[in-house]
Amino acid sequence: MANTMPKPRAHILLLLTGGTITMTKDEQGILKPAHDVHEIISTFPKMQEIAEIEVLEVCDIDSSNMAPGIWQDLANHVCINYAQYDGFVITHGTDTLPYTATALSFALQNLNKPVILTGAQKPISELGSDSPFNIFNSFQVAAKGKIREVAIVFDTKIMRGNRTSKRHAKKIDAFWSPQFPLLGEIGMDIRYFSFADHPLPAKPLELVNSFDSQILSLDLFPGFDPQILYKLLETKNYHGVILRGFGIGNIPTNTNLLAWIAQATAAQIPVILISPCPGGTTYLDLYETGTKPLKAGAISAWDMTLEAATVKLMWILGQTKNMVKIKELWQTNIAGELNIS
Repeated sequence: MANTMPKPRAHILLLLTGGTITMTKDEQGILKPAHDVHEIISTFPKMQEIAEIEVLEVCDIDSSNMAPGIWQDLANHVCINYAQYDGFVITHGTDTLPYTATALSFALQNLNKPVILTGAQKPISELGSDSPFNIFNSFQVAAKGKIREVAIVFDTKIMRGNRTSKRHAKKIDAFWSPQFPLLGEIGMDIRYFSFADHPLPAKPLELVNSFDSQILSLDLFPGFDPQILYKLLETKNYHGVILRGFGIGNIPTNTNLLAWIAQATAAQIPVILISPCPGGTTYLDLYETGTKPLKAGAISAWDMTLEAATVKLMWILGQTKNMVKIKELWQTNIAGELNIS
């Protein structure tokens, strides 16, 4: 006789951080975080057929107020509950969602379960909200267990968390993965691609959960005066700097910016150069305006997004302040964020 026993539902922990997906409008029509954390589950009873869901409110904020301390809380909650659940879904505001996804990808080493982040462009209470679609599909992806990393499920895409950027402020299709293929696609069914396949980690989950947010990120522009950087160097308040150059990451070499890079490097302050082009790779070996900064000690961001480069620098500085080790970790593909070739 065939076995007719129903397959056990996956056990999923829903971690709430706030964001538009859980916001409601006040009397003036301004969006503010909601206070009923169970409203999401009661709004979508069908989700209970996909998985056994438990809810934990980590915070209730607009994601513009996200901070490394909350990244650490989220990573701690995943680590503490790792053995009890088959996967994790995190609701998050869209503005800083890729930063949080990247932070979790570094903090949760040897991850072998889905950690899915999602959000919405329209509040759950509004007509035409994308919340139901995103939440429902996030639980489907988490329950399936095919994705065994930190990923973002949004609209019709399943994306590696540390390869994702927000590119639209109001469109429903808010996110893209400019330098890495999708992990999967959502249509009438969910299709997973080969990039979603991972070998089983040889080691158990390890929490590496320190971030140093004392960094500076600046956009260069024609006529930029490096004197501000010299003054900041004197304060000794910053442990790392990201400079968005031009094109493939080039910077002006007809100012004393090169001397500042050399001085910062000597002071054990890493200077990261990154292309301002969302779909472009930082490539400093082509022009003199790229090779000279490299010789002065600058470090290329390669094909990382700005979000990934920012969080990776914070994470590395949380582990070490030694320049040799910083450069070694920077050129290491920690969680799929980098293709140095």
